[in-house]
Amino acid sequence: MLEILHHAFPVPQRVKSCLSSGASTPGHGAPAAGPRGRSRSVLGEEERRGEERRGEERRGEERRGEEERGEERRGEERRGEERRGEERRGEERRGEERRGEERRGEERRGEERRGEERRGEERRGEERRGEERRAFPAPFPVPERCCITHQLFTFYVDKVFKHCTTEDSFVNRKISSIANSFLSARRKLGQCREQNNCACGEESREKFKQILANYEALNVTTAAMKSLGELDILLDWMEKSR
Repeated sequence: MLEILHHAFPVPQRVKSCLSSGASTPGHGAPAAGPRGRSRSVLGEEERRGEERRGEERRGEERRGEEERGEERRGEERRGEERRGEERRGEERRGEERRGEERRGEERRGEERRGEERRGEERRGEERRGEERRAFPAPFPVPERCCITHQLFTFYVDKVFKHCTTEDSFVNRKISSIANSFLSARRKLGQCREQNNCACGEESREKFKQILANYEALNVTTAAMKSLGELDILLDWMEKSR
């Protein structure tokens, strides 16, 4: 709209010059800022920047305070975790020690119990061997000793050694060696018995019958191994009967 007026009624050049010079002349349009106004403006800018700087510093202080408190809190938590870990490890260690003590106590009691059982077995073995030794009363008269010893050697050769077989070849060889020794001794006793006309008396015959009855009361293998284990009783009796 104004452009239409401008084109319709152009402003003379002189008027334009006046208007142009009047816009830059003091007293016309907005007043120019003086030195005092500029000072107030500079001071305002400085105060605003100072406030912003102090705000930044305050926020920095708060942020550092938060970080320090966070570090302290995390340190406390870490120390708490370490303390709880130490307590837990201490409990586990004490538990292991307690279980170790209980285990050692069980082992000790087991050893004591086995020792008692072993001593009981030995005591019963001694009593049993004592009973078995009493089955060979000594002394017999010389002819009877020769007769019953021959019968006992025949008993071992014919009944015992034949059924004493183990899974250990070394033990089997030892048993075979003993059997050969008994066989040789029986042959010599047989010659002695024939030369001296050795006869068994009533008592020796009864004792030998008792030995046979005890042997036949068990199955063959058990009876043979039991008789093998009683060789020391026979040999002890023979030694005492000399």
